Amino acid sequence: DGLDLLVLSAGVGSAAPIADYPMKRFDRQFAVNVRGPFDLVSRALPALRTSAASGGVARVIAIASLEGLHPDAGLAAYSASKAAVMSLCRSINEEERRAGVTATALAPGYVDTAMSDWVADSIPKDSMLRVQDIVRCVEFLIDLSPQAVVPEIVMVRREADPHRA
Repeated sequence: DGLDLLVLSAGVGSAAPIADYPMKRFDRQFAVNVRGPFDLVSRALPALRTSAASGGVARVIAIASLEGLHPDAGLAAYSASKAAVMSLCRSINEEERRAGVTATALAPGYVDTAMSDWVADSIPKDSMLRVQDIVRCVEFLIDLSPQAVVPEIVMVRREADPHRA
């Protein structure tokens, strides 16, 4: 009858300066990174509220990006879409926390996945965050009581400037 956890992890990204960024790519990026999660959350809210009303945990966890907080040159569309995901989580907390539904935005720097292959020449894969690091954060959030709200988790690479992915 209810839904305890909704993880929003789909995402796409591409790089280009604002002046050269094709609107078709921009629209696709926002469709996947923002519109999709927004639509899914709006449809899942009744089931999340049901879980919360029965005393359970009802969490939304969104995989955002450090780029949503500290954009790099050439990543304006991706950064803006991930900032929107972070804002969506803040909005869920404002609108739904009294109903027992909470949200967390995870904002990692570069994670060793195929999506980060394009920077492997400048950022060694062995210095990137591991997928398991993200999984452990999700597990941590799942284990919290319904009274605990963690709005954001920012995770950076050890060698990185804390304001750069």
